[in-house]
Amino acid sequence: SELQCVYFCQFLGKTLFTQGIDYLIPFLSDDRERVQQEAIWAFDRYIESEKIEEKKKVIFLIQALQKAGEKGTYVGNNG
Repeated sequence: SELQCVYFCQFLGKTLFTQGIDYLIPFLSDDRERVQQEAIWAFDRYIESEKIEEKKKVIFLIQALQKAGEKGTYVGNNG
């Protein structure tokens, strides 16, 4: 459900579980706006985190951009 996806993205953004970023990528281009917003919030937390090594961040960004390109969706913050 939408609410479960929202909570999952929030969980990933709060815990910054290293392998969690792989699960976050599909939510960045989710059709549901609230899910996408939570995924973007979690995405920002991962990128700003000092717990995640820089190489993993770069791979994550590349994967996110490729996924967005496949769906033709813009991944960004409207605020």
